[in-house]
Amino acid sequence: MSKKFFVLGFLAIIISFTSCTKKATTPKKIRKRDTKSLVVEPIDFQYFSSRTKIRYKEGKRNINGNANIRIKKDSLIWISLSPSVGIEVTRGILTRDSIIVINRLDKVYYKASYADLSHNFNFNLDFHLLQSILLGDMPFEKNEDDLVKKESGYLRIRQNRGELVVDNYVKANTGKVETILLNERSTKNALTLKYSEFEKLEQYLFPLYCMVNLTYNKNNTPLVTSISIEHNRAELEDKPLRFPFNIPSRYERKDF
Repeated sequence: MSKKFFVLGFLAIIISFTSCTKKATTPKKIRKRDTKSLVVEPIDFQYFSSRTKIRYKEGKRNINGNANIRIKKDSLIWISLSPSVGIEVTRGILTRDSIIVINRLDKVYYKASYADLSHNFNFNLDFHLLQSILLGDMPFEKNEDDLVKKESGYLRIRQNRGELVVDNYVKANTGKVETILLNERSTKNALTLKYSEFEKLEQYLFPLYCMVNLTYNKNNTPLVTSISIEHNRAELEDKPLRFPFNIPSRYERKDF
């Protein structure tokens, strides 16, 4: 299992929580004059845990894996990946400053800042962006300059944020974000997120399935990475979870 599979899978898992945006009640019909005041409410939780299946594809390469995830809101994301049940090959943790990945097969570990990660995938990433998506907010907070338009049962919220153009498609009759398109002007790199199979998670609607497509250029070569995410179990927790993470002294540090 490569470091690239871990990072993309890790990112995809984070993104998959984007649709946890509102309580599972049908909102009032939004009239035209209400679109400027539209707010996508974030999910509220202290701890989250899940068991998730990941399918990764890039070119001819296909990798399947299972993930155990634990999250402490605003602080930590912990993930354990295995190609089969019970055999952990990779463990990672995301903090506000960095991502650390342990590769148990090769007895090495990787540590990267968000600048490193952005450079590696030629797409601007940071903790705030991932945290906002994870908590069920749109990637960027809505402001009065954003364009809100009705389109075939959806409300499209277009946001211009520096190099990024972001289109958020919110289902009008549920208030759920079902599709997010992020496009980077200068590089033409793009990230597409699609969510489906919504079910109740306590008082919230939660997408059990997410499809992620990342299109980017690396060394002047166009690459397309696709990741599907299927949550088999997801729980909101009030009691503190454990986040065991220790780098064995014999493990060698490698660069991303």
